[in-house]
Amino acid sequence: MVWPPEERESVYNSMTVWHATTDHTQTGQLAHCLNGPTSMKTRFTTHCATIALTFVCIFGTALAEVRTWTSADGKFKVAAELVGVQDDNVSLRKADGTEIVVPLAKLSEADRQFAIGGPSRPSALVPASAAPPATKNELSPALRPVAKTPAKPAATPTALNTVRDIAEKFYADLRTQERAAAAATLTPDAQKLAADKKSTLAAIPAPDDGAAAIKIGKPKIEGKQAEVPVQVRFDGNSQKTLLHLRSEGDDWRVFALSVVVGKEEKTINFETALPSNEKKEDPLVALIGQKMELDGVTLDGRRLNMDTYKGKVVLVDFWATWCGPCRAEIPNILANWQKYHPLGFEVIAISVDSDLDDLREFVTAERPPWTVVADRHPLNRNSMGGKYGITGIPAFVLIGADGKVVTVHCRGERLGEALAKLLPAGTKAGSE
Repeated sequence: MVWPPEERESVYNSMTVWHATTDHTQTGQLAHCLNGPTSMKTRFTTHCATIALTFVCIFGTALAEVRTWTSADGKFKVAAELVGVQDDNVSLRKADGTEIVVPLAKLSEADRQFAIGGPSRPSALVPASAAPPATKNELSPALRPVAKTPAKPAATPTALNTVRDIAEKFYADLRTQERAAAAATLTPDAQKLAADKKSTLAAIPAPDDGAAAIKIGKPKIEGKQAEVPVQVRFDGNSQKTLLHLRSEGDDWRVFALSVVVGKEEKTINFETALPSNEKKEDPLVALIGQKMELDGVTLDGRRLNMDTYKGKVVLVDFWATWCGPCRAEIPNILANWQKYHPLGFEVIAISVDSDLDDLREFVTAERPPWTVVADRHPLNRNSMGGKYGITGIPAFVLIGADGKVVTVHCRGERLGEALAKLLPAGTKAGSE
């Protein structure tokens, strides 16, 4: 199997910028399992440091207060605002714009508590300067991630080493045809799909031979989630990926993999089955021109009432709180919602999060103005992600006022372009 054919370049903050060109004419299964087009000849070129891909966690400009920070021994003081906390280091920004990094342990007790439980750290994907001021119908500034409570234990060296070892085992076993060892690292739900030959694991191309073909980066653990950046060489071309793990009992288990395909990021969900159609067609593309039946339950247990969406143009967004590419699309959705909602545009965000507490935290903190459906809610009878074969997220489906699917995979500028045609200025959805 080979990686989908395209010219690829990805910007990776705090890592080496990689550029590779491939002339392959054959497409692999991966583009299909990501619910995307199977032929791409686009070139993604950007060297803007403010555009951060989701494979590493960085911190943008924080809308934080300036305070006086004091060293643990009381000898040093500096006036600065909090930028963020990562790997037990605190990033501070002084009035002249200079950023300094201070070990958390070197700060006073009061400053340590403020840094850990202080202002939410801004998203790596949305510059704060580009974020609109928060109102009751908007997301909080800079699309802040959910504020993690200090009660969550910090990552221990043992846990970090365990996660790294799992990543090494996972990627090394991708060279085998059976991939039994890689499957053994998956969550129970994902293991069952692998045993039934329905897993997206089989669609991932095999890394090249040699130790240099797989380079494991520094793991990051936050609460019950872990991420491991891994640079892999496929067919002579390097590809940056991010392995997602979840703590289940005493074990860490792999449940997803993020990757750049063409000029877009996608996340492969190993807990969703590959489409069963024999032609291996993209199941979302097959929906175009058809009615899309939706069902689901919100976080508070209310069933989704599709009658309220009749005559509306509706974006169905399959996403997850842990999915960086999904989070990166939210400002785009919000901007279009603000522009077209008065004309009849609605959004149904179907979360595939298995941890409903994380989803609840995110929704409480960000206050999205649209409906959020918990696809894995215990009261949910039918998974929409499973029904429509959503193996890669984010996945967009745009439904017209007549209830039929107009287009899919309309991320980025394509969403605004589609809405401009469906809801021209001054025309409400459903009007003639």
